Amino acid sequence: MRKFTERQVSAALGLVRLELYLVAADLRIGRHDPLTHLKVFTVDEVERIAARLGLPPPRLEEQLAEESAPADNALLGRLPEPAGE
Repeated sequence: MRKFTERQVSAALGLVRLELYLVAADLRIGRHDPLTHLKVFTVDEVERIAARLGLPPPRLEEQLAEESAPADNALLGRLPEPAGE
């Protein structure tokens, strides 16, 4: 399952990170990794955030392939999968 960091999602939706945190907290979505201190989101979660804000769903794979943060991606590769997924 593809995961996106808060930085990647903020860029894709055109939000500042505080806006993203507030909406994600309200929807109770996103996963915080205590080792990397990154908040990560699935594609479905990003689409729910966009819908909540009245934004069109972003084409994450295309957009984030260009803007991807290498440091975030390196850390994401080391994240363990959550139990039950």
